[in-house]
Order: sequence, then C-alpha cells, then structure tokens
Amino acid sequence: WSFLIRLCHVFGELQDLINSIITAMFLLIVAILAMQEMERRHLFYVGGIQCLMAAMVCILDAMLATKTMREKIKRFLGIELDTNVCGAGGTGPTRPQVRPQPGEGAAG
Repeated sequence: WSFLIRLCHVFGELQDLINSIITAMFLLIVAILAMQEMERRHLFYVGGIQCLMAAMVCILDAMLATKTMREKIKRFLGIELDTNVCGAGGTGPTRPQVRPQPGEGAAG
C-alpha cells in the first residue's frame, strides 16, 4: 500500500505542475490583452502589469513543483541525491584515480 500512497503523491505534484502552467498561460493572455488598452484606459495597463507579475509567480511555482517532483521521484527510485554544490566550499565531484599496472609506465 505504501507504493500506491507514494505514487499518489507524485501524481499530486504533477497536477500542481499542470495547474501552474495553465494558470500562467491564462494570466499571460489576460496581461497582453489588458496592456493593449494603454491609450484608452490607464488602469487596464496597470492591471495587465499585475497579471504579468502573477504569471511570473505561477511560473516560479511550476519550477518549484518540478524540483520537488524530481527529488521525490529520485527518492522513490532509490537514486542518491547529490547535495554537494561546486563552489560552495566543497571540493566538488572527484574523478577516480587511475593507477598504472605493474610493468606499465615510462619506458626509460
């Protein structure tokens, strides 16, 4: 049963993502239409700018939903999350050291 509960959480995140995208597209269309009325009604232009800012907030929400969904899917699949960020005081990812086999090396 825990598998189904985890799967429902992933689909809930997907619904949130779809909702944010649809809302952002609607607000962008309303903002464009409202901002075209700048010459006739000044408050329509102000409302268009507010719709544009609300659309940007919806896009940020979609990006956050995508990030949390990816983390949940990685955790669900058992993929380890890499929390080290290069340049944040850590050394970053290290390459495995390749050691020469005995008998190999510089001929000299």
